[in-house]
Amino acid sequence: MKVGIVGSLSGVNVGINYSYLNFIRNFIGADPVLLFPDSPIYDDLSLIILPGGADINPLRYGEIPEYGYNDPDLIKEFFDTVVLPIYIRKQTPVLGICRGLQALNVHFGGTLHQEIDF
Repeated sequence: MKVGIVGSLSGVNVGINYSYLNFIRNFIGADPVLLFPDSPIYDDLSLIILPGGADINPLRYGEIPEYGYNDPDLIKEFFDTVVLPIYIRKQTPVLGICRGLQALNVHFGGTLHQEIDF
C-alpha cells in the first residue's frame, strides 16, 4: 500500500515532517510517497494526506489577506489548486490535517476565518 503526502517549502528546505512519515510507515503500514509539483499522478495511491502548514491564500476563498496572514506555502498552494482536483476526480481518498482540512474546505467552496480571537 502507498500513501501520498504533500511536501512543503520552508525557506530553502523542501520536504515533510518526519512524524508524518513515521505515522505512515508504523501506524498505517504503508510506503510514503512524497508529492511535489513535478511528481507524476500516481494511479496506485491508497490515500493522500494533506498535512498542516502555512495559511491558505485568502484570495482562493474570495477574501483579501488580513493583518497576521502568513505567506502561503507555494508547493501546497499549487498542489491544492492543480493536482488535488485530479486525485479527487479519480476518487482517491484524502485525509486533511489542520491546513489540509482547510484546503479541502476551500476546494469544495467553503470559506475560512483568517484570524479567530480567543
